Amino acid sequence: MKLNISGPLNATYAQTLCLLFFPGEKFPVDASGDTLPRVDIEAKAEPEPHILAEDNSGISTECDKFAKDDKYSATVKVMMTAADGKISTAESTVKGTDSTRILKIAAGRAVFEAGRAATGITPPWGILSGVRPSKAAWPLMDAGMSKRETPQRLIDDYLVTPERAKLAADVTEKERTLLSSIDENDCALYVAIPFCPTRCAYCSFISYASPRLMTLIPEYIDKLAEEIEIKSKRIKSEGKRLKAIYIGGGTPTILSADQLRFLLDIITKSADMSRVVEFTLESGRPDTITADKLNAARSFGVDRISVNPQTISDETLERIGRAHTAREFFNAYEIAAASGIPHINVDIIAGLPGETVEDFEKTADAVKALSPDNITVHTFCVKNAAYLKGENVTDAVGGGVMRAVDYARNTFMRSGYEPYYMYRQKSTVGNLENVGYAKPGTECLYNIMMMEEVRNVYAAGAGAVTKLVAPALSAGLNPKIIREFNPKYPYEYLYGKPTDKKANDE
Repeated sequence: MKLNISGPLNATYAQTLCLLFFPGEKFPVDASGDTLPRVDIEAKAEPEPHILAEDNSGISTECDKFAKDDKYSATVKVMMTAADGKISTAESTVKGTDSTRILKIAAGRAVFEAGRAATGITPPWGILSGVRPSKAAWPLMDAGMSKRETPQRLIDDYLVTPERAKLAADVTEKERTLLSSIDENDCALYVAIPFCPTRCAYCSFISYASPRLMTLIPEYIDKLAEEIEIKSKRIKSEGKRLKAIYIGGGTPTILSADQLRFLLDIITKSADMSRVVEFTLESGRPDTITADKLNAARSFGVDRISVNPQTISDETLERIGRAHTAREFFNAYEIAAASGIPHINVDIIAGLPGETVEDFEKTADAVKALSPDNITVHTFCVKNAAYLKGENVTDAVGGGVMRAVDYARNTFMRSGYEPYYMYRQKSTVGNLENVGYAKPGTECLYNIMMMEEVRNVYAAGAGAVTKLVAPALSAGLNPKIIREFNPKYPYEYLYGKPTDKKANDE
């Protein structure tokens, strides 16, 4: 598509807004004049005419209430031409004290109105384009706004639908409550096992699945053990206290029982386990779960595990490259339940290619009948590195996917589950969200620490990213985060360059 911007608006943000209505479109610099769809944006941000500029001393020559409350004004005009040639226009003016914020809101509202008129699409999250919708709700609640009042502000300011605004408020309130149990010196440790038995067709995680590359696992585990010892010493030297451990992937239970025992032994001997309140093993793939592996995990204190079917349709499982059947999932769940590991999570995905809403409802009902402590509902999303990339599997409307996602939320909440963390991804069907549900008191604290980026998360393994967060007791404060990137691929991790570090102000 063609995007023309006049004025100070950030081009990446403008592209993100356009993708709400035209998912999958590209923004080539050399797009021809007749390229459709086309969006023309004219943006202006300036002081109001009667507000005099500050002199060289930095002191304003006019200081009245309006100057204090609404110093800046941003106006954005949008003309949008859809693929069918339909043209729509919109204009938005926003006033406030933060020139960057009001410009983004004005642009968002103008693109939203023009896009809705041109395409008939109403994005459920309005003009919120970030990964964490709760970031918009946190400062409102910090300012004293109640869970009942917060949704209306999200509706008014960001054009979020009432259902999603309430979801954001519910999740934010739960996050605030759970994070109140930890202080700024608490942290988490993430351990990466980037190997899988097969690669799902929609996946872009850094993971190895070929038999030849599986031969790296023994050497990888040895190298990983060394880094875990280093990271554990660092946590102590920096005055942090380990609160949660999360072994993720890939598929950690692709390790043999003996390899798993070796890894868990290293973790529990290296780390200070005295304050650890949760220890998670994200096994995920039912075809890798055995009683021996889970008994080993339990013996080292693992108290959380995931058993993820994604769907109970065998046809869909084959289509998306999962090397297991629905029956194998139920068998694996029985093994997990019998292992004595207290908390089990189950992941399911709404909107998988070829599935109907009824297919998803069967999966949701089957998972509810198992009564796991945690259920995570993902909305189907295809990343750039996925095998399915380029196929027509996502769209802005999402067909019946919103109905499926809403069915899951209503079904699980009626059964006693509550939403406690949430995030969004690009290229998600229907611009929807991923939500973690839990029975009260069984929430995974690591998920919140990782997603809301309010505490240090030290990471070990290929593709792992350590996040060091400046002290902040609220997820709404956008603290400074220093990210330390490990080598991306297992081979590079074993034989490549040392860690690369990048600092980001967010």
